[in-house]
Order: sequence, then C-alpha cells, then structure tokens
Amino acid sequence: TEMYNSFGMQNKVRQGKQLSEAYKIDGVPALGIHGRYYTSPSLAGGDNTPEPEGQAAEITVTLIAGPERIRTEQTINSFLRRCTDFHRIGRFVVLQAGLSAPDRAVLSALYPFLEFAAGDPNPANWLGQIRRLVSGRYWLHLKEGWRFFAPEPLVGRLIGVLESEPAVMVVGVNFEDATKLTGRCAAESRVRRSRDGSRYVLADWLIEGPAMFDTERADRMSSAWREGDPVPSATLDEVLCVPQTSRCPDCRATKETPMT
Repeated sequence: TEMYNSFGMQNKVRQGKQLSEAYKIDGVPALGIHGRYYTSPSLAGGDNTPEPEGQAAEITVTLIAGPERIRTEQTINSFLRRCTDFHRIGRFVVLQAGLSAPDRAVLSALYPFLEFAAGDPNPANWLGQIRRLVSGRYWLHLKEGWRFFAPEPLVGRLIGVLESEPAVMVVGVNFEDATKLTGRCAAESRVRRSRDGSRYVLADWLIEGPAMFDTERADRMSSAWREGDPVPSATLDEVLCVPQTSRCPDCRATKETPMT
C-alpha cells in the first residue's frame, strides 16, 4: 500500500490516464509510442465495430505476469504492435504469478482491457487454472516473458490452421516450437496451406511456447490422452517471437508508452 501511494507510482498511474485522453482513444486495445505514434484496430486494418455477438468472446488471449512488471509490459506492447488483427480478440486475461499489487495497479491503468486472476501457489497448476478462465473456443496463450517482432495477422493465421486441420488441437506460433532465431524455415515438402494461404507444418508433440488451442478439441482429447502419446499439433512455418532473454531485432530497450 505504501509503495502504491508513493509519488512515483501515483504519477505513473496519472500519466496513463492523461495519455488516454490526449490520444483520443476510439477503441481498445490501442497503443501509443513516444507520445507521437498511435495505433488502434481502425489503423491496423480493422475497425471499431464490435464483432457479432459471441464471436469476439470466442478468442481469449492469456499470459502469465511474474514479479518483473516491465517484462509483462514488453510482452503486451510487442504483441499489440505486431499482431495486426488484435481487434478480433474478445478477452485478455493475466494470471498473476508474483506480480505485486502496485504493479497490477500500474498495468490496469495502462491497459484497462486486462482481466487479472491470482495464480495458484503451485506453478504446475497454472495452465489448468488459466484454462478454466477461458470461456471461448480459441485460446491464445502468450506464456510469460516473450516478445513478438514480426507483423502478422497472427490470430487469423492460427485459427486458419485449426479450421484446415480438424484433428489438430494446438498450433504453435514458432516453427518447430523454437525458442531462438534459428534462421530455418520448413522444407517445402512439409508445408501445408490453410484456406487463406498461410503456411504451416504438422507436428506430434506438446507445444511449449506461445500457442493457440481449440479448447473444444483439447478438452475432448485430453480425457483420453496418456503420457507418451503423440499430441495432434501444428506450428507456423517461421519464427515470430522469442523469450526476452534471447537476442532478436526488437528485444532492445524501448520507450514505448502502452495505451488502452
């Protein structure tokens, strides 16, 4: 409480509110950079017209927020900047895993669209806990501490793979579930294409990095899955994000100003 009421913390919260008014936000989520550049659904190729009832709620994005608030900000900022169809997202849920109350207050001021939930004391239970918080069919889990560096209609690409492959329950964002820039892409003989032309490859392992789940299929398959069984999965055919500890074109320190 003392930290939250401190001058520095209150100034950050007040600054977030003032910037929201200065940018004349016309929808959420949106992003302002350096007080000069601004992006929103309408500028990213979408619009602010609500999705048909029930459709937006079908897509939920989740992430884990640890004790370092800046890492969470960097994940959210990079995702909003690089996911060109983020306007399709219905909910954005954050699991608190060591995030302090003052840091949560700052994030809430900067990103009013976030929903927060307290993490279970046992990290082994986090994934199941997050799954119970997801109500829609499509669940994009950003994990913790990842940064996105390539502009892509990521939501549409991942859903496109799931629509093209009825047996697949999860699609990884990175080719071969990579955790660093490998310089590799899928061999043409392995590549499949979704209806919108996006490239992907089939896999048979549990995806560890950021990924989108079809919750209906995942729930159905998990009841019969046994350790050692192949996992009906797929990945996109390129690397689009890396952990913040890795070197990548967009992983240097920035002065982004996150907005609602």
